[in-house]
Amino acid sequence: MATVQRILVVDNEAGMLEVLEETLRRLGRRVDLELEPSPRRAADRLRNGESFDLLITNLQMPGMSGLQLLRVARDAAPSMRTLVLTGYAAGDTERRCRAAGALGFLAKPFLPEVLLGEVRTLLGEAGSADTTAVGDDQAHADA
Repeated sequence: MATVQRILVVDNEAGMLEVLEETLRRLGRRVDLELEPSPRRAADRLRNGESFDLLITNLQMPGMSGLQLLRVARDAAPSMRTLVLTGYAAGDTERRCRAAGALGFLAKPFLPEVLLGEVRTLLGEAGSADTTAVGDDQAHADA
């Protein structure tokens, strides 16, 4: 039986959290999703030793940016993999995120399959096939 991977998903926009949850549920029973609308609470969870295999965070959030959260994650759990999602991918944004510890970076909007592929790669499951029925392959996650 496959090991369950824990994923912490952080985004202040409820609609985007719903889209991410719906998309990531297609990974099946292999994942335990934790949705967190507050980057500060997410940072506290990491500082308090809560363990995750992957952090997926939005970049632009009130109170604490995804960049700041990446730094907390790097300090609290250096082996945790991280993925940044942003609608603000201009200039040197990706370079700054990678310097702060991001292993993955996706600009919005993105296709659900692109997100799933990136997550599988980061979790070390690059060859995994998604056996879940897909009804809206062309829908964008553009929130």
